[in-house]
Amino acid sequence: MRRLVMVLVMALGCGGDDEATQGELCDEIGDAYCARLVSCGAASYNQCFQAIKTACCIDDNVCHKDPPAGSPSLGDLRKICRPAIEALTCDEASKGVLPAACLML
Repeated sequence: MRRLVMVLVMALGCGGDDEATQGELCDEIGDAYCARLVSCGAASYNQCFQAIKTACCIDDNVCHKDPPAGSPSLGDLRKICRPAIEALTCDEASKGVLPAACLML
């Protein structure tokens, strides 16, 4: 889980939707990933989501702020990244793999 959280933070920080906050972007990826882990029987949704949200924006107190310039839009996360996360095998999801489609946004 720790590896996944670090990759998510890097992906969101590298790659914005003028209307979405950093927290909303974290929520979108966290929801998709945690739902996949739950469907694999590999995690509790609430614990997973809280861990991702904490590392993604709560620790740095940036959930309410605009995402960094160049961050993916909420629409792109929903169209491209979310389906790629949903397609992960259980083994990939439990290892913290973030699909290449998410990293290329």
